[in-house]
Amino acid sequence: GVAYWAIGRAEVVLATHDDQRIVLDEVVGQAIAVASVEPSLLTYALGFALFRFFDIKKPWFIGWIDRELPGAAGTLFDDVIAGFVGSCILALFVMLLKQLGL
Repeated sequence: GVAYWAIGRAEVVLATHDDQRIVLDEVVGQAIAVASVEPSLLTYALGFALFRFFDIKKPWFIGWIDRELPGAAGTLFDDVIAGFVGSCILALFVMLLKQLGL
């Protein structure tokens, strides 16, 4: 919705795709990365690290989304997927820690 519109508008104004000055996509991806776990400094730090790893490395289909989807779709949805993948890994890690009693 709003993020997609704002990113699309910013790309038109800046006349570029996925400009580093556009950070709303990062905010959305980071929020997704930590949405599935109980809030704590540790989960936020791990979620941030996982999100940034997938956002920077862009493995698998994350890179494809960034390259192939035009405009705001590519800019936003590569970070959405990076956040989702990070969230899944973080949730599994937290479940493992709980199973170990940590």
